[in-house]
Amino acid sequence: MQHQANQMTVHPKVKTLRRRVTTPDLRLCTPDRVKMERRLRVGSTHTAAVSALTYQPVRRELITGHEDGSLKFWEGDTGKHAETVQHHKGWISDLYYWHEGKILFSCSVDGQVVLWSSSNQPYDIIQVGEPVFCLAWLSRKSLLLFGSGKGLGALRKSGKLAANGLSLLSHRVAWVPGHTGIVRCLNIAGNKIYSGGYDKKLVVQEVVSLSGDGEIPLKIVRE
Repeated sequence: MQHQANQMTVHPKVKTLRRRVTTPDLRLCTPDRVKMERRLRVGSTHTAAVSALTYQPVRRELITGHEDGSLKFWEGDTGKHAETVQHHKGWISDLYYWHEGKILFSCSVDGQVVLWSSSNQPYDIIQVGEPVFCLAWLSRKSLLLFGSGKGLGALRKSGKLAANGLSLLSHRVAWVPGHTGIVRCLNIAGNKIYSGGYDKKLVVQEVVSLSGDGEIPLKIVRE
């Protein structure tokens, strides 16, 4: 099989992207191609479709959310099923583990955001009132951002602690301007927040300093 080398115009510092090799079947290869090896496969124990997942690095656990509202915990090294818990009444749309606070957040189309302790028990339940589809933690402002059927929302850290010593969030939802419909994807990089929705918008917001206590410290920089 003959390979045809194609030159790319890139920044001089990006040396690893200066040359790509295109094969006749249109697959794109690079000289430093990453190889991945499948270590284990877990499938026979699922009774409902997997709709979300995250990783808990302290306990080295993989956590999966399912369409029946259940959460399952798996040993990351062996794939052994550790525990199943049930709280949500609808399919779990996203899971997010906040490492610094040692809190697992889950959200669902049932309109709830649930905070889970390290013992895999729910210790705070927030009723959003809209289906919730995605989560992200903004550490710089202690905000839990979420995408919902109504748009982009935020929950502030309340400053209070639960009986187990973990942080609590305010149950008052603050809605962030930018979207006019369902927000399905959300990501945070540095001081930028990226969100995408069914309104066909990609909105970029930036963290700002505001004086008002009730204001959300975000400003749209591109839409």
